[in-house]
This record gives sequence, C-alpha cells and structure tokens, in this order.
Amino acid sequence: MRVLHSVAVLTCFIGPALVEGKDWKVFCMPNRHLDVGFNHLPHDALQQGYPDSIEDFENVGTLRALLVRRLSQSHPLEARFKWTFDATWQIEQFEKFLPGRMDEVRQLVNAGEFSYSPIYVGLHTLYLTNEQLLRMAAYGRRLENQGFRQSVAAVQADVPTIGWGMATGLAESGIKYLLKGTYYSSPYSRNVFQVEAGPLFRWTAPDGRKVLCFYHDGYSVMTGGAGEGRPSESLTETIVMRQVERYEKLAAAGKWPFDAFPMFGSEGDRGLPNRSNCDFIRSWNTSHPGVQLRMSTVEEFFEYIESRFSAQVPDGVSGGWGISYDLVEGNAVKPGAVVRRTDHWLTAGESLAALAALRFGRPYPAESLFQAWQKQLLYHEHSFGMRDGPGPEGRRMYAWKIALAEQAGAAARLALDEALRAFAAEIPNHGENRVAVFNSLSFPVSDIAEIRLEGKLAQGRLAVVDVQTGRPALSERGWAAGGMVLRFRADDVPALGYRTYRIEQAAAAEAPAAVADEPASTALENEFLRLVLAADGTMASLVDRHTGKEMLDLNSPHRGNQFIFMNDAWQPASPRRATIRSAPRGSLEATLEVQAEPTGIFPALSSRYTLYAGLNRLEIENSFTKAPGRSGSNETVFYAFPFAAPKGRFCLDMPGVVARYADDFRPETDWTIMPMALGNIDPSLLR
Repeated sequence: MRVLHSVAVLTCFIGPALVEGKDWKVFCMPNRHLDVGFNHLPHDALQQGYPDSIEDFENVGTLRALLVRRLSQSHPLEARFKWTFDATWQIEQFEKFLPGRMDEVRQLVNAGEFSYSPIYVGLHTLYLTNEQLLRMAAYGRRLENQGFRQSVAAVQADVPTIGWGMATGLAESGIKYLLKGTYYSSPYSRNVFQVEAGPLFRWTAPDGRKVLCFYHDGYSVMTGGAGEGRPSESLTETIVMRQVERYEKLAAAGKWPFDAFPMFGSEGDRGLPNRSNCDFIRSWNTSHPGVQLRMSTVEEFFEYIESRFSAQVPDGVSGGWGISYDLVEGNAVKPGAVVRRTDHWLTAGESLAALAALRFGRPYPAESLFQAWQKQLLYHEHSFGMRDGPGPEGRRMYAWKIALAEQAGAAARLALDEALRAFAAEIPNHGENRVAVFNSLSFPVSDIAEIRLEGKLAQGRLAVVDVQTGRPALSERGWAAGGMVLRFRADDVPALGYRTYRIEQAAAAEAPAAVADEPASTALENEFLRLVLAADGTMASLVDRHTGKEMLDLNSPHRGNQFIFMNDAWQPASPRRATIRSAPRGSLEATLEVQAEPTGIFPALSSRYTLYAGLNRLEIENSFTKAPGRSGSNETVFYAFPFAAPKGRFCLDMPGVVARYADDFRPETDWTIMPMALGNIDPSLLR
C-alpha cells in the first residue's frame, strides 16, 4: 500500500481583520466523504495511483490522516490537525485490514483529536425500515464497547433528503447533533438554503425529542464548497472570505445569532488529507484577529454553540425533507425485493431466536444477526445505485448489491429456521400429523399458511383442524415451485406465539367465500369486499360490503390501479384493452388475472387481483416487462389509486413516522428536483 506524503504550503497574510466590528470563530472540520457505492473508483482516480478497491482507498485516507496529525504536532493548538470519520464503515475497514493500528485511532478519538459519526454509512433514510432506522448507529455503539469514546454527533453528507423519522432514530441512538453536508452545487439540493428558521435549529422528532441540527452547507467547504470537492485543495483567503460573507448576511437577516460558524469537509469525495490546511490556519491567525480559524471535530462546534448560545437556537422545527436521488435505489429491482423480504426474516428470526434462547437455552446468533443488519444498512448507502447502467460498472455494482442482499437473507433465514425448529421440537404431536403456525409480531394475526405435502399426505383429501378449538380451518391444495402444497387459513395466531393444527385424511373443508360471481369474470366478492374490473383491467369499483360505500372516486380521470407510463417528453399513456380471466378457484381464494395490451416501452403488462375467504383485504400484484432502452432516461411509471376520500387525510408510512402529506414535510421540499436533475425536464411540465 502506498502512502502519499504531503508537501507543506506556507502562506502569510498581512492586513486587518476581514470584518470590521465583528469577531468570528471558524470551526474547520477536516473530513473526507464516504461513497461506498462507488466500489470501483472512476478512471481519473485510478490514474493517480490510488488503490483499486474502496476498502483500500479508505484505509489510505485514514493512514494519511494519522500521518498529517503527527506532522502538525508542532503547530499551535488551534492549527493542529483534527479529523472526523464520515461513517463508522471507514473504521470497520481499518480494523479489518490494519488491526495493529486501531489502538492509535482509539487513543486519538478518546483524546478528542479524531471523531466519528456513529452512523454506519450515509443512508437513504426514506428507504429504511423502522428496525434499520434504530440500528443505523449500531456499529458506533460497538466501538464504544471496544473502548472508544461515545460519539453524539452524526454526519449525513451528500444526501439532501432526510425523513422525519430519522430524528427519532438519532435520539433513540443517543445522538444529540446532526450535521447535514449536502452536495449543494447540484440541483438536487436547492432546498437546503430555504430553512425558514435558519441553518442551525433544534429538529423536533415525531415523539417530541430533539436533535440540534445544522443543515446548510456542502460537504467540502474547506476546499471551496463544490459538493464533491476538488481533492486535497487547501484553504485560501477567497474560501474563508466567501464563508464570512455568507454568515454576515445570515446574521443581518436574523438567522445566525452566533459568533461562530462551521466549515465542514476538506477532501470532498476522493481527496487525501494534507498539512497545508494546518499551515494556512497557523499563518492566517497571526494576522487576522477578527476571524480566527481553529481545527475542530463536528462535536466541538455543536458543544460550543450549546454552551454559549443554547437559548438562541431556533426551536420547534419539525417534519422531514421529501425526495432526492434516493429514487435511484429503485433501479436494482431484484436486490431491492430480496432486501425487503430479508427485513421481515430478520425481525422474525431475531424475535424467535431470542425466545428460543430464553426458553430452551439455545445459542443466540448475535453476531450473524448483527452482520446481517449491517449488510441491510450498507445496501441503502446513498451512492449505491448511481452507476447502475448497462456497462461493466453497472454490472459490477448490481452483482455486489445482489450478493449483499442474498448474504443477509441467508443469515436471517438460518436464524429463523433454527429458532422454529427449537420450538417445534418442544411441541408434542401425540402421534398425529401436526403443524405449528408461528407469529413473531406483537399482535394476533389471521392469515394464509402454506406447507409442502409429501408422502401419504400428498394423496387423498385432507382436512386441517385447530387443535385448541377443534374447529376445521379453511384449506385447499395447490401447486407452488413445482410441488404440491396445502394452504389453509390460520385464525388468531397469538402475538409472539403459535397455534397448532392437525392434518387429517378427510373431506376438505368447504366454504362459500371468495367467489368470482360475474359470468364475464370481471368481478370478485367475499364477505367484506366487492371488486369490479373495467375492460382495460383497471378497478372500476371497489365496494365495502359492510357499509355499502364505494371506495374509489368514480369521477376521477383515472381508475384504480391504472398503469400510467410517462415517456421522456412527460406525456402519459395507459392500456386501453385487456384480457381478463378467472383463475381456478378454491375454498380459500379467488383471483382475476389481467393481461393488458402493450403500452409504450412495455410489451407485457399484467395484474392479479385476489380476495381471500374471511380476510378483509384485496391483494394486487402488478408486473411488467420493459423493452431494452437507454439508461438514465426520463421514463417514469405510476399506478393510480383515486380513493373516494374528499375530506380524508393521506399519510405515508415512512421509517419512524406515519407522515401526513403534505403537512409533515418541510415546506422547503421541492418535489420536482428528481425528474429535473436527472433529465433536464422543463419544470413547467411537472408543476
């Protein structure tokens, strides 16, 4: 591994303070932004002799920070090098590949010369689950157990979007401060300059807890603030002057009542730390008493504000910042589906494995579950997807994504299966064919269970009986993944518990529910709902049978589940005709299958509508095949659901909060940023 040595740059300035009558303390926070998603560095970086893997590249950055810290020890205290790790993933890689140097890092963190954001990576917070949100700082807490000083200051750089629930996640993780360093030369982040209360405020979480938040600058301000940065550029008089002028304007507007401001980020995306910033600060401070620069960690700045200006920090800022290029995470569809499934497996496996450990003394797979959660978080890293295209970079990125998703899924499934076997071994069967249905949730559940039939059970007619009540359960045979299965409705499975069923050779249970009752096979009905499809396969009507009320807005220009394709000129198209057929019906369910006509770049469009006996829900499964096309185009797909709720409140179930649209989104949110930034679409077409 090569370590590049820095060349000191000595610059002297002679003259009065920059700002007459106003003394500023400027907290300079050296930092290099982490982009894990760029796992194969761009060609220009490789040409400079940098390592080929992101892990090695980040380790070189850490080694360089350690070197610069040593080289600056003879400087005045305020000019001695300090360093803030952008995320704990950087420390994890350093420990993995250079464990012999970890004591040095630990000592510097504990001495306050180095600091770290306890969050694992820079996250797409709107894509997280609640469980992931609560685990985003888990590796930071692991560092505490290894003797590191606790970090209470988090960094989220480059991603302008932060969901409101993140405030809860931060507070729950013991984090008091959040610095948002955004790519502010990009159209993605126009919203970050419009926070009405000012750039520094107390962010109130949905549960009322508060986090002191700075949301204003870019993440390479010490190099000129160009967002991704120009690697290893040094502080200059122009850079300092520009920041002083900005905060003078904020102070004049009543939005910055403080005598200090931060300058976060020295190395952008790919720079390496050097001593020139230390030299600049040493020289600058001797001739500019009115604007004093100091090396700092992120925590130091927040602690300074809290200790001197706590009463002057704006309070009561609530809500989240809507969308950004978080949307690019959706362009790796298969891994995304695996990740969502793994989230369910992990939460179930964790709960049941804990119960198995408590009740039966089974080993609890703490480390494998921890690593699985870390992989889930890494999948949601903010740059993971920006290079998903048809070329070799996109294929490599996709391969890494699917590998992460499958590794986490395998660990989750193993923990879940072992816990289920532990419980099953303790449940007596009294010589009968019995099956236990488990519920890992905190409330009772009624749903469809499925088991594979083998041997004698695959022959003859079967009945399923609830052992506790003696009542038969609705059941039917079917085929799945090439084998015969028995599906039945398990009613009222208790929270964090199970219900046992006996399988008998007998007549199958009969039920009149869930029938397709129209001759033309365009309607479904059970005891709760009645669905009628239109000729194009969309939902023409959905009636709540208990109240008799229509649930769709029949005056809407769109029908329920209407496929809307917006082409690259932002013009809509939808199928006009479809083939509708009724799938073979059993006692448990009835399904209508729709094959719509080709539309736009989609040669195949299909939908499945399913009602179940005894369950108050309609399942809709949509799928489409996209013709090969260019990457990064502006084509967009929507499914319309015009519910009849003229006075209704629409909410989004988001990580950490059920948010009201648009009340719980910050007014600075610009919902047109994403389409315009990716394709230069005329904003008038979107508004």
